[in-house]
Amino acid sequence: MITRAIGIFSTVMLMTGCNFGSGQDNLTVNITSPSGDITISGGQSVDFECSVSGGSSPYTYQWDFGGGATSSTEENPGSIIFSTAGNYTVTLTVTDGGGETAEASVIVSVQSSAAFTVSITSPSGNTTISPGQSVNFQSSVTNGTSPYTFQWDFGGGATNSTEQNPGSIIFSTAGTYTVTLTGTDGSGAKTQEMVIVTVQ
Repeated sequence: MITRAIGIFSTVMLMTGCNFGSGQDNLTVNITSPSGDITISGGQSVDFECSVSGGSSPYTYQWDFGGGATSSTEENPGSIIFSTAGNYTVTLTVTDGGGETAEASVIVSVQSSAAFTVSITSPSGNTTISPGQSVNFQSSVTNGTSPYTFQWDFGGGATNSTEQNPGSIIFSTAGTYTVTLTGTDGSGAKTQEMVIVTVQ
């Protein structure tokens, strides 16, 4: 008599790296402002904002303005000036805490126009002074449409000003200060000029 043993084998499948039933949505990103491709004139600005869903925090952000402006790692970089005519593909790349990435893009078309500019006429260039001394600040405007508004940012060396010509400004503390003048015309076009004040 021959006895045969019959073995019953079961297969166990081990699966790793899968979050079955986790309920976590895929990472998605949308550029909410501007709401689509946009056309502006040179010197004007575009407001950039985004929304993110899914994935896992923390998120990191990388805005690439296609060479039309300096890149940003802010979630919502806000008002970005495009000075030079051209077509710029703006791409936002978001990376979540798990290393997943998502992208969104929009095209900014910048048309050439008679350039609206503001110039710092005084001082005529970078300047060096001693603590407690003053610098005379004056400006001029070319092209654009009135009314114009002005914002002087003295880099922390003095109180900011909205005057076109704020005049004599005292710098009390030693340091290097980048003074930025931003001009905005009646159409919303913006332009900037900078000068460095060294106090030593």
